Amino acid sequence: MAQLTLPRCILSATAVAVLAACSSADEPSEVTYYCGAQQITVMTPDEGQLRLNYAGQQHDLRTIESASGARYVNDDEEFQVSFWSRGERGRLEVNGQDFPECRQAGAIVEPFTAQGNEPFWQVSIENDEAVLRNMGEDDVSYSIASHTLEDQRSAIENDDGSFRMTVTESLCQDNMSGMYYPQTVTLELGDDTLHGCGGRSESLLQGVDWKVVELDDHDYRDEEVTIRFTHSDSDEPQVVGLAACNRYFGQYELGGESLHISQLAGTKMACEDETMRIEYEFLNALSESRGFSVEREDGEPAVVFLHTSEGRLRLEQAQ
Repeated sequence: MAQLTLPRCILSATAVAVLAACSSADEPSEVTYYCGAQQITVMTPDEGQLRLNYAGQQHDLRTIESASGARYVNDDEEFQVSFWSRGERGRLEVNGQDFPECRQAGAIVEPFTAQGNEPFWQVSIENDEAVLRNMGEDDVSYSIASHTLEDQRSAIENDDGSFRMTVTESLCQDNMSGMYYPQTVTLELGDDTLHGCGGRSESLLQGVDWKVVELDDHDYRDEEVTIRFTHSDSDEPQVVGLAACNRYFGQYELGGESLHISQLAGTKMACEDETMRIEYEFLNALSESRGFSVEREDGEPAVVFLHTSEGRLRLEQAQ
């Protein structure tokens, strides 16, 4: 079993509990989570309370009884927010809408995969064991003996230090496939140091209602054009949203090098000619999606670009 150590504070049952234990009453600290692409911050101003920042708005939550972990809810019937935390994971629900599993920024959430190139390597982590795969070589397993998370950076290593991996919350683009990942990885194997990317690419798209603001130089800011990438372990991944006039839905597939959106369908309302023109233009471009890229400045909401044969769609987080 791996030994979890959190520097400069006492190990507690949950990350929020750790936050409360490590912060003074006069200077509470914030913990950043990513629930898919949705970034939130939480802090504990007082025992039994949680202050959660979501989409630029601050919400005060109180603790309630929970079977496992720590659960907090607010008392606003018009805008209901609840948050569960357990270790480095969490769960966010807003007005009945469930978000993808939340993880602390920089956390290694199992099962976890990282990979790099030149030479190709891949590390899979599950049940406190890391399996290293190199092209043309046998797999090598390492038992994780220590695991730290501090300043949005995780570090794991085995007993003798021959395997050490550092995972940082920083956007990473695979230099072969061009695919984006939420975390940057450094792998140290004895005297050798390798670099790569880690985490789930789909997490950069999910959990956010994106507003489509432009297609190249065509401005959509005054139109109701939105897209949401759904998350589910049981159903096919879907896109849903508004296309200026009608609601639409479809499926998406994220592969090693590409993003494909297909089987688009929707309602059949009629709107003004210009609105219908924008709808047709948008849906046609969306159906021709081939990939995506991400820009994410520290502390700022991410911006996603869908690259299509019809141009580039710019997506910003809807407020």
